[in-house]
Amino acid sequence: EKENKSNLLLTMEGMEKLDKIAHDTALGTDELNKAMLYPSVQISVGTGIGAGVIVYSKPEAGGNNFHTYALTAHHVISRAVKRIGAIEIRDKVSVTVFFPDGSSTVFQADIVSYNESKDLAILKICSTEEFSNAAEFMPRAELENIKPFTGLYAIGCPLGNCPMPSSGELMSKSKLINGENFWMMSAPTIYGNSGGGIFIADTGRLIGISSMICVYDNFISIPVAHLGIMVPPDMIYDWLDSQYYRFLYDSSISKETCETERKEARKTTPEIVRVTWEY
Repeated sequence: EKENKSNLLLTMEGMEKLDKIAHDTALGTDELNKAMLYPSVQISVGTGIGAGVIVYSKPEAGGNNFHTYALTAHHVISRAVKRIGAIEIRDKVSVTVFFPDGSSTVFQADIVSYNESKDLAILKICSTEEFSNAAEFMPRAELENIKPFTGLYAIGCPLGNCPMPSSGELMSKSKLINGENFWMMSAPTIYGNSGGGIFIADTGRLIGISSMICVYDNFISIPVAHLGIMVPPDMIYDWLDSQYYRFLYDSSISKETCETERKEARKTTPEIVRVTWEY
């Protein structure tokens, strides 16, 4: 009987948390749009559609031209990466940016870097203009506070639509896939959501990238659309560090410092990549 009462109390506590997530957010509609929807973009590679999120748009040192970067999932842009002999060719991808007045503009973007096992990619948008809305990352020091029942918003471009939110909760911080540890969430995930940002509901801060739909494998594979797999923040930060793009999430370090470090690293480990920069 004591065990049943204890389980009931835990269940009631969980339901109270869920109700608070659904009905009590610290951000109003305008703040939610600015923090989550407007940094979100649609990415097209051939007939494939996915999503991404702008994480950086700042002027170059001593100049007026802006550099803008977005994160997405590797599998969203994988068909734009080809190999001819020893040379890797990265085609440009189309990125549709949406604005608060309801308009949208299509830009081309270069694939700066990617990692297949982590399902991550960095894009640099081919524009020298400022994009006023960029997502704000959750600081590393606060990651330990994120636990199951934490409210989340997943922003994607389902079925090729403009960015749309779906709400849910963090379910697990342990989902091993091909040797990498992902997180699970209950925010609905369907075709077109891949690559979109995952945000903390009460702060609007970016905490992950949508990777894939959960699948139940038995006699046939059945997608479970209300369960999603996300690239967690620690994986994103560690990978950006390894690529010398720490400035995308850490404002205390400059883009120029990272570029100097990257050039030094490439002296011993050069990349054989052909990319056309048109701006």
